[in-house]
Amino acid sequence: MNGQRVVSNELVEKTRKGNTQAFDKLAGIYYPIVYQEVQDYAVPELDAEDVTQEVFFMLIFSVKRIRDALALNRWFDNTIRRKVALYRRKSFDHNAMFIPIVEVKGDVMREALFGVQLEADDNAWLENFLELLEQTHEVLA
Repeated sequence: MNGQRVVSNELVEKTRKGNTQAFDKLAGIYYPIVYQEVQDYAVPELDAEDVTQEVFFMLIFSVKRIRDALALNRWFDNTIRRKVALYRRKSFDHNAMFIPIVEVKGDVMREALFGVQLEADDNAWLENFLELLEQTHEVLA
């Protein structure tokens, strides 16, 4: 969310007070944004849907503590990172390092994804894999 207000403070306040229509409107606005941010962390599509739903499930319990739209954005940013990290711990090797695809390229990506230097035979396969990832990211962007 990068500190930008997406919704009004008034909508946040109505949601805090338990207005279900306001919550539905807020969720409708933020759902695609949260889903895209989860996917930016290279979470597969079906898992991204699950992680996004978990974020909104947490919002139900946390909304009364959120003061305004900027605080809501910070809450989303922090919760997305925590939920993606939890997903990674459950799904992948604990020694692997994962960072958003949008922030890595070439050798950095290779080391970030695999954590090791690859043999020369692996490089051709990996280059094709990385090219496919970049093309996929360009289509999604």
